[in-house]
Amino acid sequence: MPALPTQRPLWEATAAPAPVLAPLEGAAAAEVAIVGAGYAGLAAALALAEAGVAVTVLEAEAPGAGASGKNGGQVIFGLRPTVAECVASYGTGAGERLHALGKLAADRTFALIARHGIDCDARQGGYLYAADTVAGMQGARER
Repeated sequence: MPALPTQRPLWEATAAPAPVLAPLEGAAAAEVAIVGAGYAGLAAALALAEAGVAVTVLEAEAPGAGASGKNGGQVIFGLRPTVAECVASYGTGAGERLHALGKLAADRTFALIARHGIDCDARQGGYLYAADTVAGMQGARER
């Protein structure tokens, strides 16, 4: 079976090109190595670097080429699991803290963009939670 053609996401096709970065050659030393230059990896690397930690980020492709770049440019408030689901999985304290952290993720992302002047056409104006089934509507009400 022939391979399916890959399509570039619209945001990628209309965005400024990713920076050209030199590949790692030879030995390198760092206090922390982070594999993956998606949102989580880059945010962790930035926090560590700002704390004075020598950090190296390793990425096989361009920054954001993995899951972070496949989301259509969306930065959505919260987590998919409800508070009750987080509590059922992780216990009351950890589940509630995890869910609260998810609520902060979008604000923290936009704060990083603003603080560092990242030119990425970011807009923070809400999100749409669509439901097309009775169960989906119940989930929307719970959220």
